[in-house]
Amino acid sequence: MVQSTDQETYRDAVRTVLHTHEIATVEIRITQILRLDLEGDGVEEVIVSSSNLDSLSPNAPRGGYSLVALRRVIADTVATFLLGEDYYSDGCTFCGPVVHRVAAVLDLTGDNVMEIITAFKHYEGEGKNIFSVAGSIPEKVLGWSCGV
Repeated sequence: MVQSTDQETYRDAVRTVLHTHEIATVEIRITQILRLDLEGDGVEEVIVSSSNLDSLSPNAPRGGYSLVALRRVIADTVATFLLGEDYYSDGCTFCGPVVHRVAAVLDLTGDNVMEIITAFKHYEGEGKNIFSVAGSIPEKVLGWSCGV
């Protein structure tokens, strides 16, 4: 289920990730929040996309970032797994910053467990990754990209 992107809980989660990458003073811009039960076990997971980048620009501003995070409960604790991430704490010129988002959540293998498909774009290129969430830690099972 698509959720409002105006939720402080998830801004705080993104802020925590950014602090570990020496990005502390940027506005947190959440672009997607999806809440769903990926494995059919009655426990909902949350997928958050957040980015302050423009995929058409060849440059990244200081404190630029883009990420997709899966938040799930493991042993009564919320764990965050990054499915796509790029950080530009110092910014960069003509570096082709990458913007990540969720493209789809589907049961691609017919096992009643959803897979997460992420998409990424950068200046003159794009691609997709497929993540299995059948175990407690998400695993990238396929990825492809095209670009200059």
